[in-house]
Amino acid sequence: MAGYVPFNQMYDALKARSYDGQSDPLGVVLSLRLYEVQTYLSLTAHWWSGFTLLANDPVWRALPREMQEVVERNAEKFTLLQREDIEQVNAAGAEELARRGMSVNTADTDSFGARLGSFYARWREKAGPSTWRLLEAYAGEIGG
Repeated sequence: MAGYVPFNQMYDALKARSYDGQSDPLGVVLSLRLYEVQTYLSLTAHWWSGFTLLANDPVWRALPREMQEVVERNAEKFTLLQREDIEQVNAAGAEELARRGMSVNTADTDSFGARLGSFYARWREKAGPSTWRLLEAYAGEIGG
């Protein structure tokens, strides 16, 4: 069965074996105590948590440029700090989950990454060269 499980029902869905597993950051696995109902954890390095800052366009444009710059600068600064925090949770999380009984393994990402060549090629074409370069400037080389 595939589908969406509301966050507050994930534990029960795994416990009832309605679902075989989930794909979430380690902090979620720890905070929801999913180690109690899920035996295996594969570290795949595929998860990326985006940060989207939304604003009403006319209101945003009405702000003085200096205020826009303050918002943009702080959004970037604190997004990067949040990502550092998540990396620390993930680094310690795998050890903690193993300590709590989960069988933790690191997946061979090259084996499935190699199969994504056509997927990345399609998205590279849709994004265009300048957008793709910008993406890789933050994410590193994507798709070989």
